Amino acid sequence: MNALIAFSIKQRVLVLALFVMTFIGGVLAFRQLNIEAYPDPTPPMVDIITQSPGLSAEEIERYITIPIETQTSALRNLNTVRTISLYGLSDVKLQFTFDYTYEEALQQVLNRRSRLSGHCPNAVGVADPDVFVIDPGLAPTTEAPHSARAADISAPRRNRLLWLGRLRLVLT
Repeated sequence: MNALIAFSIKQRVLVLALFVMTFIGGVLAFRQLNIEAYPDPTPPMVDIITQSPGLSAEEIERYITIPIETQTSALRNLNTVRTISLYGLSDVKLQFTFDYTYEEALQQVLNRRSRLSGHCPNAVGVADPDVFVIDPGLAPTTEAPHSARAADISAPRRNRLLWLGRLRLVLT
């Protein structure tokens, strides 16, 4: 330690130059740093919901869910695909890598939307898929089960849920 102090005292100009270079490098690095007040720790997710009353879960899987999976499986930066097929409802959740923002991930899926429409020619009453971003930073989301009726959710509970954040009812 004494040797370092002695060297620093003898070579004042060199030590000062190193300090100034380190300080300028730190200032430049700090200016390029992407700082967010509340960084988002979750990767972008896009949800595709298709309703078709009258189709069984197996038919939903065969005619709606699998074709949507097939059309979206080639999307760039797609990390995970999770699907749920229920009576009259298909729900496909696409999780992307951090290389995309929420808007870019949504745009990738919307670009494929024309291929998603009309994917079930034999089924009557199939609605066009609803595509939206799942952004936990916006507000908490509460989903009512698809088999629930609007009357099953009492007004005080509905008001409490609306106060907490966003309430999305997926009703048949």
